[in-house]
Amino acid sequence: MGRGFRAVRGHARRAAAARRGRAGRGRSGDGGPGGRGSRRGPYHRGDLLGGRVVIAAGVWSREVCASLGVRIEMAAGKGYSFSVPAESVPKRLVHPCSAKAVPAPLGKGVPVAGTMEFDRDPDRFRQGRVQALVAAARPYLPGAGWERREQEWMGPRPMTPDGLPLIGPVPGRPRILLATGHNMLDLMPAPAAGRLVAGLLTGEADPGLAARVRPVPIGPAAPGTGRGLSG
Repeated sequence: MGRGFRAVRGHARRAAAARRGRAGRGRSGDGGPGGRGSRRGPYHRGDLLGGRVVIAAGVWSREVCASLGVRIEMAAGKGYSFSVPAESVPKRLVHPCSAKAVPAPLGKGVPVAGTMEFDRDPDRFRQGRVQALVAAARPYLPGAGWERREQEWMGPRPMTPDGLPLIGPVPGRPRILLATGHNMLDLMPAPAAGRLVAGLLTGEADPGLAARVRPVPIGPAAPGTGRGLSG
């Protein structure tokens, strides 16, 4: 999972950098905002041409949209985890609400996860957060090898102000769709989000559902009245 997040982050940054590098120069087939033609996007084997583009890069979608001159109202809610060897592995997930740390059985080790850290930098790893998880979970796992923990990991959740995802056309650029902001639901809404994105691309989306999660620009005269984006 950690490698996967780094791969998404790296691709998002390359896409944003490539977009910024082309800004103002123009390219054949770009079509301009709302115009005709194909959209061109960077890919690890070269550029790809397509009639529509979907930005689905988690919290790093902010960087891609920023390269288009659009700001996403989305924060990185970072969660931390690690795996610790234990003499007695729990038979089921343990959720001590007061501790804010969740040990769960998995193989010979016990993954421990928790924390919601809001940070402007989605990539910054704070070792102190791991130490806080150790202190919180220690009473619930006697005999665990806390100093032999492995797979320390951090993942930034894409958090939106109203808790709803941002799925729909980027304002002013109807051929570019945004699909991010799933907050703490991780992969659970992926099938429904995929169906909605497919419906938006084919014109068969549920209009009521699409309206609820559609990114709406925040107007300068009335800040905070739209959802998610400002240009």
